[in-house]
Amino acid sequence: MELGYAEALASAITGKPDGLPPTEQFRHDYLTIVSELCAAGAAVVVLTIPDPTDTAHFSTIQTAASLVKLEPSLLLELWPLCSGDLITANALNEMAFQLNAASVGPSAGGKFEPLREGWVLPAASANLLRLNLKTLNEIILQIADNAGAVVFDLYSFLRKSATREYSWEIEISPVNTLAAFTH
Repeated sequence: MELGYAEALASAITGKPDGLPPTEQFRHDYLTIVSELCAAGAAVVVLTIPDPTDTAHFSTIQTAASLVKLEPSLLLELWPLCSGDLITANALNEMAFQLNAASVGPSAGGKFEPLREGWVLPAASANLLRLNLKTLNEIILQIADNAGAVVFDLYSFLRKSATREYSWEIEISPVNTLAAFTH
C-alpha cells in the first residue's frame, strides 16, 4: 500500500510543503486502512513516501551548474538563487535557452530574465517538505510495525539512489517475473 506520494509531489512542485496531510489525520486514516486490511486477513505491504526532490525533476545548484556548463557561483550571480534552492527541469531548460541566446545574439546588458515563479523550490520549502515527509514516514513505520505489516522503505531506497550511496543492476525476465507472481 502506498499513500501520500501524490500529495508530496504536489507540495514539491507548488513549493507549498503544507500541502501534505495533517499528521494526526494521516495517522488516523493510515491506521484505519491498515487495520481493516489486516482484519480482513490480507497480507499487508506498505511503502514509505519517497521524497519528490530526489527525482530528476529537481537539481541542486551544483548539478544545475554542471548541466548548463557554469560554475555554481556564476549561476547564483546570473539568477537570484540561494545555495540550497532546487532547480526544476523547466528552470534548467530556461537557463540553457537564455545562455544560448546570450552566446549567439546581442547581449541584453549582461542581464538574464528571472525564472518563472514555481520553477525554483526554495531551500526553506524543500527542508520543510523533507521534515514533514520524515514525520509521515515515521508514522507509516510505526503503524506497520504494530500491525505486523511488511515495509518497503521506498524513501530510503530512492534517497540512496539519488545520492549515489549505492547502485544496482536489475535484470527482468518475463519468465522469472511471471514465476515470482505464480508461486
